[in-house]
Amino acid sequence: MNESRKSAVSCVGLRAGLAGVALGALMLQGTPALGQVASNASKSDAAASPAAAAGPDDAKAWSDIVVTARFRSERVQDSPLAITALNSDTLAARGILKVSDLGNAAPNVTIQPSPANSGKSAYTLIRGVGQTDFNFAFEPGVALYIDEVYLGTVFGSQLDLMDTGQIEVLRGPQGTLFGRNSEGGAIRISSMLPKGDNSGYVEASYGSFDRRRVRAALDMALVPDRVLLRIAGGINKSNGYVELIDFACANPSQAGNLAPQTTKASCKVGTLGGDDTKFAQGTLRLNLSDRLRVDVRGSYLDDRGENVPQTLLIVANADPSAPPFTVPGQLAILDQRAIANPRIGVPFDGRFVTGDFYKAYSASSNLLSNRVYTNEAPVEAWSASGVINWEFVDGLTLHSVTAYQRYKGVVSDPGSAPLYTGSAIIPVRHNQFSQEISLSGKASVFARPLEWVVGGFLYNGNDRQLGFNDIELVPLTGLHFGQNDPSSNRSRSLFAHILYHATDKLGLEVGYRYSFERKRYTFNHYLTADFSPAPVFTIPAGAPFVVGGAEDKTQRGDPRVAINYQWTPQLMTYVSYSTGYKSGGVNPRPTTSADITAFGPETVKAYELGAKTQTRDRRLQFNVALYQSDYNGLQISASSGGAVPTFRYSNVGSARIRGFEVEANARPVEGLSFNAALGYTDFKILDLGAAAGVAGGPTLSSKPILVPTWNGTVGVQYKIDSGTIGSFTPRLETVFQSHVFTDADNTRAGRIPARALVNARLEWKTPLKGFDVALLVTNLLDKKHYLNLQNELDATATLRGQPGAPRQFLLTGRFEF
Repeated sequence: MNESRKSAVSCVGLRAGLAGVALGALMLQGTPALGQVASNASKSDAAASPAAAAGPDDAKAWSDIVVTARFRSERVQDSPLAITALNSDTLAARGILKVSDLGNAAPNVTIQPSPANSGKSAYTLIRGVGQTDFNFAFEPGVALYIDEVYLGTVFGSQLDLMDTGQIEVLRGPQGTLFGRNSEGGAIRISSMLPKGDNSGYVEASYGSFDRRRVRAALDMALVPDRVLLRIAGGINKSNGYVELIDFACANPSQAGNLAPQTTKASCKVGTLGGDDTKFAQGTLRLNLSDRLRVDVRGSYLDDRGENVPQTLLIVANADPSAPPFTVPGQLAILDQRAIANPRIGVPFDGRFVTGDFYKAYSASSNLLSNRVYTNEAPVEAWSASGVINWEFVDGLTLHSVTAYQRYKGVVSDPGSAPLYTGSAIIPVRHNQFSQEISLSGKASVFARPLEWVVGGFLYNGNDRQLGFNDIELVPLTGLHFGQNDPSSNRSRSLFAHILYHATDKLGLEVGYRYSFERKRYTFNHYLTADFSPAPVFTIPAGAPFVVGGAEDKTQRGDPRVAINYQWTPQLMTYVSYSTGYKSGGVNPRPTTSADITAFGPETVKAYELGAKTQTRDRRLQFNVALYQSDYNGLQISASSGGAVPTFRYSNVGSARIRGFEVEANARPVEGLSFNAALGYTDFKILDLGAAAGVAGGPTLSSKPILVPTWNGTVGVQYKIDSGTIGSFTPRLETVFQSHVFTDADNTRAGRIPARALVNARLEWKTPLKGFDVALLVTNLLDKKHYLNLQNELDATATLRGQPGAPRQFLLTGRFEF
């Protein structure tokens, strides 16, 4: 098995059928008549709109943020969707620097950096639906788009935000308007676009753990009004906040034959969680005519940062009687107390638990397999895209997005101790080509305006997992194998969507998507080591033990139906029904060739009832959404047993999700602003089918991995005008969530308690034009907390934790010109 066993209970969704669909029809969703469809030539310009550029203390501006989620430009308050939009100033004010920080900005959204056994990945879930496994056998449950280009893997999704203009977070199934189908929702990140005004900025930051962060951008006109260019780049470097300690140096009397790696008095040999990222991107805009525009983009990312922080918390069988972490029924072949190879001279036991929240013992090589591990988790990525907007006839606009992306990276899990029970070095490769093309227009039906879009999406992804896995099963022996596993992902789809303005207040929407997908995975696993006495697997080293392939094909249609009603200019309500799915795949971690089996898609049926309100002066916005979903065909490990455990994914069971979301923004007086969000997710598994009773699998009372029942945020800021010395804006924000589980069966060991973290920021707009200074403090109260736990008590008798960062400071100076 190439990583730690994970459950595929990708937070499931529940069904509930809007008992009040009839009532909802009376509360019809609505926008004022849009008149005519906004030209797709403006679709990519939301990030450059005046509203997007305005700060969070400007009431009219933040109420007028323009979004393009419905393939037309419209205000957030006029969009009959559960959507959160964040402009560049809001991102800065709230300290959102990475994709994973977005989980703090929207209700019922979870985005967590993955553990070490998933590399630079972000586990993303919306309304309890998503993906918590990086393996290429799966696909994201929440779609991530960078400048309209779909990112087809979970790996590589933990990104720094670069020259970002705006972010839209859409909750609920998406797919009848753009891109690829997604069951949980979509996150759309838009870069700043060329304006040709010779503007730009330089930004430099210094902070805790020797963080050095520099960003810069330049916007120019190569040919006035016709050829515009924007280039941006930056670096982000820091030391990690978890210290790696050489065990033999710190504990010479308990080290056996482990040789010291350092003679430093501190015995420190490195850190975990450090950053070392460089990026560059450029956008060339060609205004070929008043009707034809082409944007050509390119980007490069070089991430050589350290592995994510992780510490060893428990070795259960070091003292099997110690409560509360006993492991009854543990497999006899996994008795770590007996792992005491004569070359090492010590067992794997509690001596490797440091007892310090921010310290771990280093692991530079596997002394049983002689495999050398590094502390890096690198990713190198390239992308290029071309976007065409062409209004070739009055009222008819062609929109095309052509893109190619590729990356290479490494997943390295050294195991959090100098003696190994399981570890891996997995180089990964990915390349993808995608093409989206759509045609939008308008018509008149019964003397009322109708807006429409039809389009298609093509995606070809090719992936490969390489590397080595070392799993110590019995004293002195183990399973050591290499892999060379290619996979492919093909998606073809057609979509259509119409918006009919039945009256000036009543809007009707109907959309449909038809998809065909094929995913194939091939396994080439071969033994790489043979120790004495004979290992559990007696095949000679170099011989294959898991070889073969399988594929899954998916064909289905997904509708969306919505009704909206604009009761007054300040009140709009809507009701909608939509479906989505996550395509099938192939069992990702077979232990025998017989386990190379395919599984089908899991599906969501979602019902939503919402309202968007604001006061006449736009000083208060209050939006609410109620949702209920059916989730069927859960992709879960549904079989286990034998001398060597097997984990075979199948489509089993069903679940139901009910919940609500509230978002509010207020500016009661000049300079003072509040923001608040609250999300509630009620998750209930209805049936588990063949997965019932599987060891380590979910039960009927289980909650989805990493999904809290409650989450939210409350923020306040006040702008103080100090005359000749400029203005000061202090901000305080609290981000909170209820407890979550990190394992499918919701064990006590895998439970992360509820937490509330406080962040603070002070911005000084200096008297020097364009020059600002800001101090950001995250985790102001220095609260110790975990982002993730790896509960492997039933497999390797260990529990590992991923500590969240302690209190950190970041001082930033920014000059705009």
